Amino acid sequence: MRRLLRMKLNRLRTRPKYELLAHVESRLATLTKRSVSAQNDRNDVVGRAHIELARLNAETLAYMADALNKVERV
Repeated sequence: MRRLLRMKLNRLRTRPKYELLAHVESRLATLTKRSVSAQNDRNDVVGRAHIELARLNAETLAYMADALNKVERV
């Protein structure tokens, strides 16, 4: 996972979808301090739709991974 943080977009595009999905979910959890499954549990309580990143294609996940790699929590 850690090595994906240092990859540029063109290298991220070569990674398999399952690896990009795991990285995006992990990075989102780090930045928001809540995992996707924990957020889905909260969404159930208030009647909101679930977060489903698995539906995204590999290209979209690569773009998300690249953007999330550049973000810092303040």
